[in-house]
Amino acid sequence: MATKKTESKTSAKPKAEKKEAVVTKTSKPASTVVITDDEIAQRAYEIHLETGNHDAHENWLEAEKQLKKKK
Repeated sequence: MATKKTESKTSAKPKAEKKEAVVTKTSKPASTVVITDDEIAQRAYEIHLETGNHDAHENWLEAEKQLKKKK
């Protein structure tokens, strides 16, 4: 008796192409500047005196923002 060859209906999937990793350089190194709580408190107090704003939390956040931008 003759043997019958059968072919699979699904074709073999092509192998995925390997992509090279892309390395990007940043123009600025990561900042390691440390701003102390005392510096923030001092600037927050100055903001309070300058603006008359009595919201201590808001002054603190503004002081942090200014000091980080400055350094």
